[in-house]
Amino acid sequence: MKKFYYPWFMAILVAFSCSDEADPNEDENGCNTSATTLTLENTWAYTGQTLTLKGSQICKGGLTSVTLNGIAASTSGVTESSILLTVPEITEDSATLVVTFGDSPITVGKIAIFPGNGTWKEVESFPGTGRVAAHAFTVGNKAYVVGGEQYRLEYDPKNYSDIHSFDLATGTWTTLPSQDKLDDIQYEPAPAKNGFIFLYEATQVLYYYNPITNEFNTMAEPAFRSFNHGFMINGETYYAQAKIEGNYLYIIKYNEPGDDWELMNYSMYAENEQFHFMGAFEVDGKGYLAIKRSSKYEEIQMISFDPATKTIENLPALSLASAQSKELSHLFTIGKLAYFAERGSATTDNQTSWVDTPPSDRLYIFNAATKQWHTTTPSHPGMPLDGTSFTLGGRGFLGLGAVQQSTITYPQKFYEFIPK
Repeated sequence: MKKFYYPWFMAILVAFSCSDEADPNEDENGCNTSATTLTLENTWAYTGQTLTLKGSQICKGGLTSVTLNGIAASTSGVTESSILLTVPEITEDSATLVVTFGDSPITVGKIAIFPGNGTWKEVESFPGTGRVAAHAFTVGNKAYVVGGEQYRLEYDPKNYSDIHSFDLATGTWTTLPSQDKLDDIQYEPAPAKNGFIFLYEATQVLYYYNPITNEFNTMAEPAFRSFNHGFMINGETYYAQAKIEGNYLYIIKYNEPGDDWELMNYSMYAENEQFHFMGAFEVDGKGYLAIKRSSKYEEIQMISFDPATKTIENLPALSLASAQSKELSHLFTIGKLAYFAERGSATTDNQTSWVDTPPSDRLYIFNAATKQWHTTTPSHPGMPLDGTSFTLGGRGFLGLGAVQQSTITYPQKFYEFIPK
């Protein structure tokens, strides 16, 4: 049989022979990690959040693991230009991200880590009668809950003047002597160094109340009487005020040594429209105010106030388009995260009362470090309407309020939120 030889066939054999030669930079999966680049655009993340790790010449077939502080992160959508990773539960506030191909680890860098969710843990129940709209403030390692009411019915208006303290060290409540002035508080009280400040509605007298000494001391009244929301910065008391005539924002500070008030900021905040406050808190020496404007019904605007420069800054807003309740209440601040919940709504008549719009389980988190909002849904056994909350020892607590069962009820339960 005659044999035929084709020069082009030999060229193909040579080509295959050359391609089979091992590249010293490639592993058994054909991955050349020396050519791989990886970039994480975010410098921060929440636990449970899915991040995109971008790069080029990613060896998707040779990906061994993605870890943060040595904890494995689940991955998906791996391509030659990106890796999707889900941040695992991490207790530290920062993490080093390492991506390993075969036996070759690549340290991408360090990112800040924030808890993206959490759980509610029941603590000792409130010893008094269940109620809504009770006020809370803290002194040392104790929280004090005063006043409140059950939804007013024409035949049985019910306000409360009792005082109860919660001890963080023991996790227990103590009932203190009642004080009649605490059942008639007008506007939002302001926290103070060793108590809280409030306007007594019956006489329009401004008081400073110290629960340790059980004393009520009268205070100088500021020129602007439209108290709205009180907060503290570096242990000093501030009030934010929304003046309807002219739609101005005022921020005033109480100077305890001179028993007087100082105007810190005066500005046109919302021209030709009204606005009010959803809450206020402090992080790193700045005050933060959540504001609702009449022209932006489905939006919460956050601003920061710097007492050093006496200036305010507009920060990102939160859309509430998907929420039944378009208003929020500040619950507590843990670290640099301020937690808010939906307010909901209720109705009363001369016979009964009921919840129209119950708050959802959602928590809305404002991150003061990143100046961004984050939403999570930790299951709560009946998120209360118009409940009472406080921050104590860097921990957050919520309880009381009203819930709708067959009829409206006022539970005495309290819960601690455990971030994770």
